[in-house]
Order: sequence, then C-alpha cells, then structure tokens
Amino acid sequence: MRTELGYGFGRYFILTNRTRLSARLGFSATREKPIGDEPITNSVWALIGGRYHFFLYNFPKTDITVDLTVQPSLTERSRTRTDLTATIRREIMKDFTVNFSVYDSYDSDPPSGINHDYGMVLSVGWIF
Repeated sequence: MRTELGYGFGRYFILTNRTRLSARLGFSATREKPIGDEPITNSVWALIGGRYHFFLYNFPKTDITVDLTVQPSLTERSRTRTDLTATIRREIMKDFTVNFSVYDSYDSDPPSGINHDYGMVLSVGWIF
C-alpha cells in the first residue's frame, strides 16, 4: 500500500480552442507498506510531467489525452517511477461515448519485483 502527499505547479505552453500542452514540476513524500515481512519505507520524490490534450466539442465530441509523469527518488538514488497514459474518448450518439485507454506504470526498484504494470481499458459512458 502506498500513501503519497505532494505539491506541484504547472504551466500551459499551448492553449488554443482545440489543443492544450502543459508541463508540471513538484515533489511528493510517500510511505509504502509492502505485503509480508518487508519493512515500511518513507521516501521523497521529485515530479516532472507533461500532458497533451486535443478536443473537439461539436458532434462527434472527441478527446485525446497523453499524460507522462516521471518521479525520480530523492532519497533512494537508484529508483525512478514513470507513468504513461493515453486516452481517446469519442461520442457515438448524442451524449453516448466510447473510451479507450492504455497505461504503463514503471518502477525501477519495486518492492514486489515486478517493474511494469500495464493494461488497456475499453469503456462506454453517458454524459449528462
């Protein structure tokens, strides 16, 4: 189990009526409690990230988002976490959407020994 508390700030570099490109910097403190007999660890992380968002709000409504976050550890020098998520949401009928996402979470030195957690999500939604 991981508990994380952090602070960050960001800036838009591109901000139009269809596109947004932003970056963010920050830091966080975490407390990790592994399953089993491994000890609880506390650590401090830097946070560097960026997001690209493309959207159309006339029919069919479309959202495309790509989000990348890199967290190098400031207390465990050899450890880095990375999260990448890409999502597309498309309106099929009025207010009825289909969403497709792919994600990859990477940890260079995880407590469980598994470096990557990745997957795909297909969902449907109703906007009201």
